[in-house]
Amino acid sequence: MPLESFALAFADHTEYFSDKLFLNREIANNEVLKWLTFVDGLRSYVQCPVGTWEFLEEQHWVAVEDEEWPFSFLSLCRHFHIDAESLRNRLLKSKS
Repeated sequence: MPLESFALAFADHTEYFSDKLFLNREIANNEVLKWLTFVDGLRSYVQCPVGTWEFLEEQHWVAVEDEEWPFSFLSLCRHFHIDAESLRNRLLKSKS
């Protein structure tokens, strides 16, 4: 699946930031950091060749069911109201 498809899938979340970004600088910085972490993880997963160390690291990040770490795939999906299981399935299909 091309990276552009992921970009389109997340384009509708722009409004999420426009509502919150300037309310509080600390909240804005936290939101941006979470978003950038999330997008970077997805980009790495999609772009890295299967079997490379970086891909295996991102594959692990996507697969782990960690709800406590604020930068886990699952936590970030929930934070941004994205269906984690659906996105996982799309990611897996993109590599098969």
